[in-house]
Amino acid sequence: MTKTTPQRILNSLSDAFPHDSDLKRLKAACRLSAFALGLLQLCGNLQRNLLSGDATSYLDIADAYGRGDFSAAVNAFWSPLYSWLLELFLLVFEPSPRSELTIVGLANLFIYLSALAAFDFFLREWIRFQNERAEATGEPTPEGDSTRATLPAWTWYVFGYSLFIWSSLELNFVARITPDMLVSALVYAASALLVRMRRRQTNWSLYLLFGLLLGLGYLAKTAMFPLGFVFLTSALVAGRGGFRRAAPRVAVAIVAFLCVAAPFIYALSESKGRFTFGESGRLNYCWHVNRVGQFINWQGDSDVRLAHPTRKIFDEPAVYEFGAPVEASYPPWYDPSYWNEGLAPRFDLRRQTDAIIENVGYFLKQYSYKSFPNGIAVVMLFLLYLSRSRLAVLKGLVAHLFVLLPALAAFVMYLLIHVEGRYVAAFAVLLCVSLLASVPLEASARRGASLPLAAFFMLTALVLSIGASFFHSLSNTLRRTPNEQVQVAEGLRALGLLEGERVGSIGDAIYSSWPRLARLRVVAEIPYVVKGVQDEPTGEVEKFWSADDATKARVVEAFKETGARAIVARRIPLGASTTGWHRIGETKHYVYFIR
Repeated sequence: MTKTTPQRILNSLSDAFPHDSDLKRLKAACRLSAFALGLLQLCGNLQRNLLSGDATSYLDIADAYGRGDFSAAVNAFWSPLYSWLLELFLLVFEPSPRSELTIVGLANLFIYLSALAAFDFFLREWIRFQNERAEATGEPTPEGDSTRATLPAWTWYVFGYSLFIWSSLELNFVARITPDMLVSALVYAASALLVRMRRRQTNWSLYLLFGLLLGLGYLAKTAMFPLGFVFLTSALVAGRGGFRRAAPRVAVAIVAFLCVAAPFIYALSESKGRFTFGESGRLNYCWHVNRVGQFINWQGDSDVRLAHPTRKIFDEPAVYEFGAPVEASYPPWYDPSYWNEGLAPRFDLRRQTDAIIENVGYFLKQYSYKSFPNGIAVVMLFLLYLSRSRLAVLKGLVAHLFVLLPALAAFVMYLLIHVEGRYVAAFAVLLCVSLLASVPLEASARRGASLPLAAFFMLTALVLSIGASFFHSLSNTLRRTPNEQVQVAEGLRALGLLEGERVGSIGDAIYSSWPRLARLRVVAEIPYVVKGVQDEPTGEVEKFWSADDATKARVVEAFKETGARAIVARRIPLGASTTGWHRIGETKHYVYFIR
């Protein structure tokens, strides 16, 4: 019988994908693709303004550790491990301010490759576990196959690496100067050990290593401290031989976890005068759930009295000073827990409900319309359709609870307070692979063109999802667009500002990287926002530019009293007086030297 055109297409598609007997080239292609795409994203975005906000703080903390100033380095808001890695690269390469971005990018590439290696380790353990589970639970068929066998190994590599690339490059970002990629690497490594525990390994050293990885996870991000105990609970679930055999080994993991975490917890508690393992969760709960305070320059209110907020030194327009005691490129964001001391979270059911609804809505809005999340959903529904046993799906979910538990806990924790894709990148992968593994397929479905069709669909969704951004990255790599923040920093140094000198800013300097690159200290600013986190800009900058000369002179005098030698403005509005202001090179920034 002559084959129809759809049949020919399906047969060609089936032949295009390798079988389990030809995995070597597929593995190499997956790893090379992940490496090349990560490198391209890094190179294409290296010269973007990536040093603002969090990044500046991590680098300043790295400097503090490098010079041995531990009292300044121990920080209750930012975790230390990422700063330690940055400082290692800075010490080895000793970059100039201009080349610092390149060296930080090199550190990020190292972390990304570590995440890639950890994921590959996890995937290999995962495939072995699925094969062993299929052999143990499958029911033989006339063809000698199993009705409950897992997906073929080649399918796991296609699906798994598609998930890794999407989560690492879309939910996360290789060039972003934050510890989220480092957290992903540690999550993958810890999850791989969980799978090995579930398979057969029960030696004590495995649990010891597991605890050490969880401790490093906490040092990478405070949120990993509570999640560490969820992972330890999963180890109890995963351990073979029952609770009585697993419990003493998990106890060893707990001891290792606490041994790594305890010194930093002790240092934080000493600095705060009370027990704490980090203040980021408390502050984010206040900001995002209670809707109290703001990220920077909040002065407290009738209900909350702050111990030492930044100091308001001018009313109209609002000018805030923060030159002491914190010394950093931008002190208000170097340690927000210091400036917001006294702000404490309070449970409010209505606000908590509002926060959950907003976070779920944000996540759906950000990702529901994108190609790859929809591709994942379609593939899962397609595989579920191919499965004849719906009860077996529930049994599969229970069998993978030891991996599902940390993933679900992470999503719940962040949805309660504030969620961003980068926070849950690795956990999204764990969730998806667990769901995929929980769907049992009939032998006919695994051996026909159904799986190649699903794999083709997922790869197409991935290309559509990341294609535009990677063409943009490639264009940036070829164009080598100059970084305006670097130009501003070099311009300020060329105009005579020296390392460590104090300056003021018109506009929030938290969004600028020139202070860090020029090695200057912002000690006062006119912000855009002076009220709540969600408020619109209050026009403080516009108030300054529209003020009369006498008011401007008083504002400049207020800046002078902080010790600032100059004031930097991002731009000057049309029609505003530019007397005394000097444009910094060809940028949109201007500087006013205080006499």
